[in-house]
Amino acid sequence: MRHNTIVALLLGTLLTLGGLTPLYGQELQENWWRTGKYTIEDIADPVYSLDEEYMSNTPNLYMPVGKQGKLPVVIVIHGWSGTKEQMQPTAKLLASHGMLVLNYTAVDQNQPFQWLDGLIAAYTLLEGENRRPGSKIYDRVDFEKIGLIGHSMGAAGVLHSAAMEKPNGLRGKIKTVVSMMPYHGTTDPIISDPVAGGKDKLGCDISATPNATLIISAEQDPTNEPIGGYEFYQTLKTNKRVFFSLKGTHHTDWMNESGRDSKYYPVAMPVITAWMLTHLCGETQYESYFKEGGHYFETWVRQTLKGNVKVGRGKFPAFEIKEP
Repeated sequence: MRHNTIVALLLGTLLTLGGLTPLYGQELQENWWRTGKYTIEDIADPVYSLDEEYMSNTPNLYMPVGKQGKLPVVIVIHGWSGTKEQMQPTAKLLASHGMLVLNYTAVDQNQPFQWLDGLIAAYTLLEGENRRPGSKIYDRVDFEKIGLIGHSMGAAGVLHSAAMEKPNGLRGKIKTVVSMMPYHGTTDPIISDPVAGGKDKLGCDISATPNATLIISAEQDPTNEPIGGYEFYQTLKTNKRVFFSLKGTHHTDWMNESGRDSKYYPVAMPVITAWMLTHLCGETQYESYFKEGGHYFETWVRQTLKGNVKVGRGKFPAFEIKEP
């Protein structure tokens, strides 16, 4: 047994004896994911050729300092009524693991279809900065390795963008997608279809998606019902696809490293990081996070998943994993 696993188990025992129950899974989770080997710099430049119709203010562009050569890229987008600040912990963590990360605030946020133009604008910004001689990412973008991460309505946006060809989407240009609690309708009266709908305009058919796709639902999500993520997942037929339902998790309680909305950060972030390292960067040592019977999945992931509970309009499994 590895040394840090023994230490983590002892710490979990002491916390329990002291009356503090450690978060499930956390006592077994290695800390490899918490800080990558790179320091990061936000190289945001006000001379970006950003499309102000779809992006609000200058986006973050997090660079892994010292990494040489072409860089894999992740475009990160928040959810309805959100801003880039909500996704900064995710963006910074991925950058520390060697990815160039573009994190922006969307302008039009009322319906899922409105997110597609913003994602195209983000991709176009990368193209422009990669060509501009004065840019800090001049000739540094690896366009064979572009990933998308979205939350909530932004999560629905990244799924549809990867499935749709230009001018509406980015199909064929995206290597992998992570969709966190994707919006596909809700019975919540505050966030009803008349307010934040669009479900009927786009539906949930993303079967044209060719790239590896991870969809994560929150088991106790009162905002985006967990069945919504599974409905998207069920339309995928030919690609590597994984559906996880994180046990006990709500809509935003995985986003921050500390303080508010941080309870399930140690559960969600190793999975997101491992997925991008595996399916964007090609680092195969983390593949077993996403293989039933695999070491990482059986040791740390399986116990953090729960489904088969009716929340809102339907039941859903704890997980499903399908190969191409």
